[in-house]
Amino acid sequence: MKSIVKLVSAIIFTTLFLTSCGDDKPDAKSMDEIRKEEGIPVQVEEVKYQPFNKYLTFFSKLTGIKEATKGSIVGGKIEKINALVGDYVREKQIIVEFDTYNPGVQYEQAKSAYENLKKNYERVKALLEAGETSQANYDAIETQYIVAKRNYESVRQMLFIEAPFDGILVDMKVNVGDNVKGDVPLFTVSQTNKMRSKIWVSEKEISQFKKGMKAITEYNGQQFIGKVVEISLAMDPAKQAFFVEVEFDNPKGTIKSGVTNEIRILTYEK
Repeated sequence: MKSIVKLVSAIIFTTLFLTSCGDDKPDAKSMDEIRKEEGIPVQVEEVKYQPFNKYLTFFSKLTGIKEATKGSIVGGKIEKINALVGDYVREKQIIVEFDTYNPGVQYEQAKSAYENLKKNYERVKALLEAGETSQANYDAIETQYIVAKRNYESVRQMLFIEAPFDGILVDMKVNVGDNVKGDVPLFTVSQTNKMRSKIWVSEKEISQFKKGMKAITEYNGQQFIGKVVEISLAMDPAKQAFFVEVEFDNPKGTIKSGVTNEIRILTYEK
């Protein structure tokens, strides 16, 4: 019995001893206490120069650096089209041909008169060189020939419509067999190795622009860097705005003529 009492007493003593030891541990410190003792932790970074750029954004149509739409003075039936959209064409290459049997133009008569006078002119010229005709006779025939040639060329240009310059055929507005009226647009040729856009800006904005300023546009996920090339000095009375023209290199013809795109112009950087 005494052994049991001793064992129980030992267990109680051990428990009380361990409990008293655990109570000696200090209480956890609060965040305020830690900050008072150690301060507030901070992260130090080196001060670096950060550029400041200001852009003005516009939406404007882009076209080839040189572009022209051709038509015909006279109307008629479209007989032939000699190029497709996207083709590279040469200056004076015939693109659209009208039916030559046009009573209002009299193409066949002009052609016949020119060919006959050309033969006569060449014959008289040979006679003059051989001393078998007078200078006065030669001069008269030459004048008739020149008039007939100019008349034929003028009529021919009405029916055989040529490209105005080297470039890309970007638009064809007619088809073979169409009957069109005079002065109707037929096709457009553009030089697309460089693209231009005319942006209209307000009186308050125009003072911010200078030639050579950087311009940025994107097309099909590709960024194009250009510059301001022209700034108007007078307000357009109809638009009540000033134009600023920008130019972009387009060596692969990626940007298509006639598209309206977002254009950003860097007006300030520091």
